[in-house]
Amino acid sequence: MVAHRGPDDKGIWVNHMVGLGARRLAIQDLSHAGRQPMQSPDGRYIIVFNGEIYNFQELKRDLEGKGERFKTNTDTEVLLRLFIIMGEKCLSKLNGMFAFSVFDTKKEKLFLARDRFSIKPLYIFNTPKIFFFASEIKSLLPFVKELNLSWELDDAAVYEYLLFRYNAGPNTLVKDVKRCEPGSWMVVGKKGIEKRGTYYDMRGIISNIGYSGKKTEKPIEYYTEQIQETLKESIRLRMISDAPVGVALSGGVDSSLLIGLMRELSSGTIRTYSIVFDSSKNENYTNDESVYSDYIANRYHTQHHKILLKQKIYCDSFLKCIWHNDEPLFDPQTLAMHALSLHASKNVKVLLGGEGADEIFAGYESPRQMCYYKHGEQLHALKHRYARVSDINKFARFPSKNLLFRENLINYDELSGTKQHMYYLVNTFLQPMYNRLDKQAMASSVEMRVPYLDHNVVKVAFGIPDNMKLRKGVAKAVLKKLAEQYLSHDQIYRPKEGFSIPINVWLRNNKHLGQYVSVLHEERARDRSFIIPSGLEKLLQEFRTGIDKHEYSIAGRVWILLNLELWIRSFIEDKEPLSL
Repeated sequence: MVAHRGPDDKGIWVNHMVGLGARRLAIQDLSHAGRQPMQSPDGRYIIVFNGEIYNFQELKRDLEGKGERFKTNTDTEVLLRLFIIMGEKCLSKLNGMFAFSVFDTKKEKLFLARDRFSIKPLYIFNTPKIFFFASEIKSLLPFVKELNLSWELDDAAVYEYLLFRYNAGPNTLVKDVKRCEPGSWMVVGKKGIEKRGTYYDMRGIISNIGYSGKKTEKPIEYYTEQIQETLKESIRLRMISDAPVGVALSGGVDSSLLIGLMRELSSGTIRTYSIVFDSSKNENYTNDESVYSDYIANRYHTQHHKILLKQKIYCDSFLKCIWHNDEPLFDPQTLAMHALSLHASKNVKVLLGGEGADEIFAGYESPRQMCYYKHGEQLHALKHRYARVSDINKFARFPSKNLLFRENLINYDELSGTKQHMYYLVNTFLQPMYNRLDKQAMASSVEMRVPYLDHNVVKVAFGIPDNMKLRKGVAKAVLKKLAEQYLSHDQIYRPKEGFSIPINVWLRNNKHLGQYVSVLHEERARDRSFIIPSGLEKLLQEFRTGIDKHEYSIAGRVWILLNLELWIRSFIEDKEPLSL
């Protein structure tokens, strides 16, 4: 089910109580010495680990100074030794993206942990008799079928999904399957989960740096220098690899700035990959940013690769992307990430990307529905939705309209203004973004690394006063000021277009993506417990007229319903990939 996550090696460890399995994508120490599950020298501890510990070399030197000796050059062995010595306290020393477990054969306890920002996935499925954990939901399906376990859609989670295209917090659309939360750990024993803890929360930065939220008299250059130093170190760590590294280059400020900083760190080959579109009339695509990615590739002498994404290619990968995503597709751009990773996998095992910069540096100044930061703007649990409640109520009914997780994030009294938006978005909107990045890249056995979400970069970004984040009407002002050293003024300060797919048009093309819309007319779709058949039929009639708008579009609602329906068929009912 998940061989794509680790095509280089595999391993299984089983005793009377626990079974651990791992697939390995070899990035540090490419030899078989890094095989997992990995045991401690005395055989007491066994680890399975997905991700990267970027500062493992520094940690290894510290441990060697204390007398520890290592058999491999892997971060896995360093992590295992550090955990044996420090237990859960080791988590605060790690700079990385990770999900891992360590089983103590003596105490018969299983320890699980996830990185600070949930970059690497970790799901748990806690049944009355067996506790399962995995990097992907699909890994659980063979057990569900073999053991005839209860496996059903969580109707209470559908309301949030239809509004936002994803579910925030620990709950998934599968009843009893939960996500481990960011910066958290747990201990599992014979009777189930015994203990939980949190080792990181962005709110703790406030007390650590003593930030008051007031305006500053310090010049903007003071903050750009801080960001430059911290971000460059983050990039340096993420360039460490025994396997080839590339960059997903959109042509926007965030990924382009990464290239400029990387070139200061290395004079060697930098491979860049960009999605480009056919702007012909038949393709209905005009938002082509390739001129900007070309400019960066030429300026910094990268080995540049362009991947042409046509409607047919998009359509042909649709069902495959739903399967790999594990959860319904968040946005139409997901398929572009899949295409880019597939092409990049011919040359590299690691890609760096610019995701996260908008959320931590206060981006998106445009007056659209997805505008993130505006001075004096109140945050509420329905903000940043893709559909209006009134529209959803026309075709769906709900046993619950619970948005408690979102409400609790907002109601933290010590945060306000831009800080509150940052905290909220990192814990909501960024989660499906990182799920998309990880699942679609790993589908092609490529690891995505995100330098902007280094916790040291986030700490510096969180400490920038609000009047420097949004300065003279410019969003993401500090990062853009830094970018002036590396990019052209026009590229930095042009209106933000973003990377988008013309879904309102493509979804109506019955030769390609539009062919899938027919499933919503089927009795199987109309009979869902949450669907109002007459409302669904009216929505589809309106969709067929072709009259639409960009914000809260009819096509957007069809996209949401279509992805949910196909996902239910694949993951809940058939429990296997779909083919139509």
